[in-house]
Order: sequence, then structure tokens, then C-alpha cells
Amino acid sequence: MECGGLTKDGLKKIEAEMKKPDGKRWKCAGCLEKDNEQLKKKVYHLEDRLNTIEQKSKENNLIISGIVKQEIQTTEIVTKIMETMEINVEMGDIKCNRINKKEDSPILVQFPNKTYKMEVFKKRKELKTIRSDQCGLKGEKQIYFNDDLILYYQNLFKKAREFKKDNRLKAVYCLSGRIHIIVKEGDTPKIIRKEADLLEFSLN
Repeated sequence: MECGGLTKDGLKKIEAEMKKPDGKRWKCAGCLEKDNEQLKKKVYHLEDRLNTIEQKSKENNLIISGIVKQEIQTTEIVTKIMETMEINVEMGDIKCNRINKKEDSPILVQFPNKTYKMEVFKKRKELKTIRSDQCGLKGEKQIYFNDDLILYYQNLFKKAREFKKDNRLKAVYCLSGRIHIIVKEGDTPKIIRKEADLLEFSLN
């Protein structure tokens, strides 16, 4: 019979080692600690791989926020925004809907490929800001465009922005589902994948 990868005989051997003089006992404890660290690394790499796969499935998606309730369908809202940004896309090729039942909730747009989303980001950079009224929509709020991040990366991105607010980072941004940070002016951007990366790279 096995328990957590150890056989019954294996457990007996560990128990016997623990009853030996202190030197042997610490040696055994050290082995277990080493095994535990190796197991933690394996679990992390597995979780990281799963996160990467899940995020990959969202690479064509875009989140549009800042739009209040409109009297038109969500598809027409997105059409007006795309036309204002001079982005040519066949609306029949995309799917779009509010992410929850709130009237002003963000809109999830699913493009047929990543190229359209990157074009949106390019145009947004050129325009600098774009408001609802500029697109013929109700309201005057600024419209925001973001990657569709999985929950794990949403939380990590939020944490990174908190670090920036506390002046522990110079800049934080997300590109193609990856979170980038710049620690100091002139530094090369770094990609972070876990909170430990923030602690390692950020200013104390």
C-alpha cells in the first residue's frame, strides 16, 4: 500500500531513522526537506504550464470597458468603436457580449485571430485616448482596451499595479497576455509569472 508516494515499508524505515541518534535524524529530515522542495518546484512548473495553456486559449480576446448602458446591441457598440478606430473587421466573424448582467459591465470581444486585437492596441496608442461620444455612443467616459486575462494573472497584474503605486516599480503593462514590469527608468522590461518575481525584481 502507498501513501503520498511512500510504501508502508518506506514509512517504517523513516520511522526507524527518526529513532536513531540526532545526526541520523537530521540527515533523514534533511532528505525529506529536499524532497519537499523538489515537489514544490514540480507543482509550480505544472501550475505555470496550465496557466500558460489557459491564457493561450484567450489570446484572440479583448476586454473593452468604460461603456455605459446603450440602447443598441453589443455587436453594434463594438462596430461603432471599430469604425471610429478605422479597423476593418467583418462583424460576423466576431463574438461579443457583456461579461456579466450589469448594464455597464465590460464587453468581451472574441476575434477570429490575434491580428485584430493587436491592431486595436496599435490604434489605441496612436489615438492616445478614445471616448464613447467620439464613437457615437452615449456617455463621455474614456474607453479602455485590455487583454482577457485568466484569474491568476488578473490578481498578479493587480498586485503589480499596487507595487507601482507604492513606487516600487516604474511601469506595469500587459501585452499579449504577459505581464511586463519596468523597475527603474531605462531598465529593460521583465516578464513576471508569479508574485515571487515581483518581490525579486521590485525596489524594496
